[in-house]
Amino acid sequence: MARSSCGMTLWLDVASERVDASASRWRPARPPALSFASACSGTHALGRVKVLPTDPLHHPRMKMISSLVFLALHALAASSTALKKGDCPLDTSVSMHIPANQTALVQPATAPLFVALGVGFQNYTCNAAGTFASIGAVASLFDLSCIAHKKAFNTVAARAYDAWVAAPPGVSQTYIGAEVGVPVLLGFHYFIASPLGTPGAINAKWDFTSTGRFKGDETAFVVGAKVGDIPAPPPAVDAVTVDWLMLNGIPNFDALAAQVFRVDTVGGQPPTSCVPGTDTTIEVKYVAKYFFY
Repeated sequence: MARSSCGMTLWLDVASERVDASASRWRPARPPALSFASACSGTHALGRVKVLPTDPLHHPRMKMISSLVFLALHALAASSTALKKGDCPLDTSVSMHIPANQTALVQPATAPLFVALGVGFQNYTCNAAGTFASIGAVASLFDLSCIAHKKAFNTVAARAYDAWVAAPPGVSQTYIGAEVGVPVLLGFHYFIASPLGTPGAINAKWDFTSTGRFKGDETAFVVGAKVGDIPAPPPAVDAVTVDWLMLNGIPNFDALAAQVFRVDTVGGQPPTSCVPGTDTTIEVKYVAKYFFY
């Protein structure tokens, strides 16, 4: 915001999308607005940009403000372009903050290849013992690389989960990614029959072959086998939050990455009991970060 000697004020108004749960509908964002307000004269609106009734560029004080307008628009455009295409540089400072005093999950020494926000469902079935057993998960994966060095990276999973659980039926994961500022879809996460040949077993797959910059590349996926897990550390609540995981890529199914980590989980745990024959399968919303190495 800039202010001139006669009370001129410039501001940039950026509104985000949000869920209007009470109205059971998704309310889209307003486009950004640049506004001028002056104590010396009124304001007029031209589209989403308000301008003074006289040519402001002839005002000696307006050269500075005009420059600020240009810089604000340039920064907004640059940021928007980066978020739209994703694939921003990642380095070793982008880490998972794995808890100390445990060996189940080990932070790699290299920079991650990709960092994604998973928004989706953990799936469960009620077994004969009256408890829910996992039958996999499905999620959309959004590119986090362009916010990985920003403060928003630390809170994006919690913010996405809040938006996801508040979203009315019919709202897709794509809207949640846009809501929290990570609209670029990298791919999808789901489970497949185990390529290791174990009868009835399933393994997690992260698939980038059908969308984004890897669309059409049939090798852009990894199927993982779990090699370590820990309960989600505080402040997560064990009763409602799924574990953090380390998975190794299965040979010949690991062209995308050699390792995958699931961290910063929110939600995803089923109820503690069920009624066999009555409660069959359920899906529980969850959000997590996935690091690929």
